[in-house]
Amino acid sequence: MTATTEPHRPVGVTILVVLLWIQAVLQVIGGAVLIFARNDVDILNQTSLSSGEMMAVGIGGIIIGVLESMAGFYLPQGWKDVVPYIVLLLVLLLKPEGLFGLKLRKKV
Repeated sequence: MTATTEPHRPVGVTILVVLLWIQAVLQVIGGAVLIFARNDVDILNQTSLSSGEMMAVGIGGIIIGVLESMAGFYLPQGWKDVVPYIVLLLVLLLKPEGLFGLKLRKKV
């Protein structure tokens, strides 16, 4: 009789999950087709980063990860997901050239 008193929960993969995966795969394929269809886009030149930029990306990722972990421990639940966006906005407002970017003065 316990089978009739417990709420029914579907086991395994549902149709919705399969449809969402198919949609995601089709969107990725469509985006790749659009990128490669343009003749003026060179993917290798756009995605290559210099060693200084790679170091900055790594350090920025470490900073975001540490702050997100600390926020999950010290702040109320839900703030952990907001902290990376707050850090991003603060960096863009206070240091628009980036954490390790050079300040370039424009001579007019």
